[in-house]
Amino acid sequence: TGGEVSATGVSGLTLGGGLGVMMRAHGLSCDNLRSVEIVTADGMVRTAGPDEHSDLFWAARGGGRGLGVVTSLEFDLHPLGPDVAGALVLYPYEEAGAVLRAWREVARDAPGTVTPEIALWSIPPLPDVPEELHGAPIVVVAGVHIGAVTEAEAVLAPLRELGTPVADLSGTGPYVQSQSALDDLFPDGGRYYWKSHFVDELSDEAIDALLDHGARRPTPESVLFIRTLGGAVSRVADDATAYPHRSASFNISVDATWHDPALDDDSIRWCRSTWDALAPYATGGVYLNFAGLGEDRELGNATLGANQARLERIRTAYDADGLFDAAARRP
Repeated sequence: TGGEVSATGVSGLTLGGGLGVMMRAHGLSCDNLRSVEIVTADGMVRTAGPDEHSDLFWAARGGGRGLGVVTSLEFDLHPLGPDVAGALVLYPYEEAGAVLRAWREVARDAPGTVTPEIALWSIPPLPDVPEELHGAPIVVVAGVHIGAVTEAEAVLAPLRELGTPVADLSGTGPYVQSQSALDDLFPDGGRYYWKSHFVDELSDEAIDALLDHGARRPTPESVLFIRTLGGAVSRVADDATAYPHRSASFNISVDATWHDPALDDDSIRWCRSTWDALAPYATGGVYLNFAGLGEDRELGNATLGANQARLERIRTAYDADGLFDAAARRP
C-alpha cells in the first residue's frame, strides 16, 4: 500500500500515515505495518509490533519523526492484479467548477474499491496529448480500481462522465506502472513546499476558494489536489494508531512545486495564502507528511490531534534526554 509516487521513501510515508490509491480498500500504509525495527535513543535495536513494545508500535503508525532510527519495516500484503483498471481523464479548466461539484457527488458515493482524486493542475507532457496543450491549465480526475479488472468499468465510469473530456487516458495496465506514472513530474532536485487540510465537506464555498487560488498557481507544476478518504481508513478508531484523522472525508493538499530558486518566495507565499483561504472549510487537522516545513509551532496538535499527549509520553519514555527532540518537532 504505497504512495502515489513510487520514489517516495517508505519510512517517511508510513511513519506519517501513508495516503495512497489503495487506502479506501486496504487502509493507510501505517495500517498495513506488521512490525518495525528501530534503533532508539539508548542505542538499543528494538522490534516493535502488536505484542512487543506495543506502545512504540502504536507511535510508529502515524507519529512521524523523533522515535528513533527506523532500519526495517514489515508489511501485510494484498493480492492485486498484476493488471488494474484505472480512470485518468483531463477536463477543460473552463469547466472546473462544474466538474468539481459533479466529482464531489461521485466521490461521496464511490465504493471502497476506488479512491477518487481530482486536481487543478496543468497538462503534463504526456505522449498521448498534443504538444501544443502541454502546460495548459486542466482538471485531472483519476482513480484506480483495487479489484478485478472485469468489475472496474461500472465503478470507474462516473469519473469519466463529469464533463466534456479534453483527453480520456483511462485503461488497464500493471499496478506498478500505474503507481509510478507521476514519477517524472516530481523529480529529485525539484523544489517542493506542500501544506494540507482535512475536510468533512467539500462545500460550494470551499470549491470557490479552490478555483480562486487554483487560477493563481505560481508554476505549471504546482497543484491543488483532493483525495477521497473513508472506506478502510475510517474503519480504524482514531486512537488505534498515532494517525488521528480517520473520520475526515477528504484531504486537500496545496502543492507548490518549482525548479528556479528565484521563485522560492512566490511559490511559498502562494501555498501559505491558499492554505489560509481554505482553513475556514477544514477540520483543523493537517496531514503530517504535507505540513510545510514545520515552521508553524501549532502544527503538533493539528497533525496529531488528541493523540499528541500520548505520543509525547512514548517519546519521552524512549528518549528521556531529548536526543531526537528536534526531529520530533519538525514534520
